[in-house]
Amino acid sequence: MKILYSILLIFFSSTIVADDIFDFNIENYEINRSLKDYFTDSEIENVFKNTYPGSDRFYEYNFIIEDSKYSKFAFSIKKNDPQYLIYSISATKDFDEDLDGCLKEKEYQLKKIDNYIKTDEIDSYTYQYSEIGDGNNYSYITDYVLPSGLIRLYCDEFSAVTKSYHKLIDGFNIDISTREFVDFLNYEAYEVKKDLSM
Repeated sequence: MKILYSILLIFFSSTIVADDIFDFNIENYEINRSLKDYFTDSEIENVFKNTYPGSDRFYEYNFIIEDSKYSKFAFSIKKNDPQYLIYSISATKDFDEDLDGCLKEKEYQLKKIDNYIKTDEIDSYTYQYSEIGDGNNYSYITDYVLPSGLIRLYCDEFSAVTKSYHKLIDGFNIDISTREFVDFLNYEAYEVKKDLSM
């Protein structure tokens, strides 16, 4: 049975427990659905498409969606997939220069998820974006590790120096990713290929 899980608007029976990322969605966007279920061919062709330095096996399509509570959505699609199946969904809500507000939003969402998710693998930690700008940039992360993938909630905080060089905004983020896509990010997406030619 598909559980209707919509971030910021979550309505659950108190007895429902989920242990699969396919039971969750963000504002009705679901993993393993076609991107074409939500957007026209023209919208997909004309939207910004992000690639990764180590591999082009997946692309990330970035959308600004009117009437959403989020400032941006990103959907990860496998290269040359005619079905445009979604392997990862990310949503961002801006909290520029407002870390306290972002952390409150994160805590609010964590409390909701904690009531309905079934996993013993929950990890909270701080990650430093040391290679961006002046390096004084941090992400405050909580991961829910499930057999089928990962749900990650986090707040990004970028320094003023970094923002002067890059178009970055502090904000709350939530990602739902399949195991295959998580493995791609961990072991392939950012691997620099060595030139072995003589």
